[in-house]
Amino acid sequence: MVKEIPESMLNYFRYEDGEVLVIQPYGKRKVGDNAARLNKGLGRFVVNYLNKQYLRYRVIWFLYYKTQPPEMIDHKDRDKRNDLITNLRETTQKDNSLNCDWVDKAKGTIFNTQTGKYRARANRQGKQLYFGEYDTEAEAQSAYLKGVEDAGRD
Repeated sequence: MVKEIPESMLNYFRYEDGEVLVIQPYGKRKVGDNAARLNKGLGRFVVNYLNKQYLRYRVIWFLYYKTQPPEMIDHKDRDKRNDLITNLRETTQKDNSLNCDWVDKAKGTIFNTQTGKYRARANRQGKQLYFGEYDTEAEAQSAYLKGVEDAGRD
């Protein structure tokens, strides 16, 4: 279930260039301050309002369109910190899963577009095994095969 954005936010914030800015002072915030802060645990920006945290991209959708955001919003460029309204679009779970940061090629390897490296990993008995990240797909594939073989000996 997605948290509904309070209508009263329209009285305190405005959207500008991917940011949520304060238009009416509240707490320690002054007019013109950036209302969002990075929640390191989520890896996303959040806006604190009335003792609750709201994801900044959902607040931006609300402030820009003046309607409750849809259940699923996709970042077109896959950068979860790029909350420009032109980078946000309504999506479905299926379509969102197609716009991901990982591209599978060889078994046990995935290419991480954020780091530019190939990751070797496997799932065994409900546990994810991580064998590292490598510059080439061949190195990752080799690490995967060795890691799976070693894991089979346990």
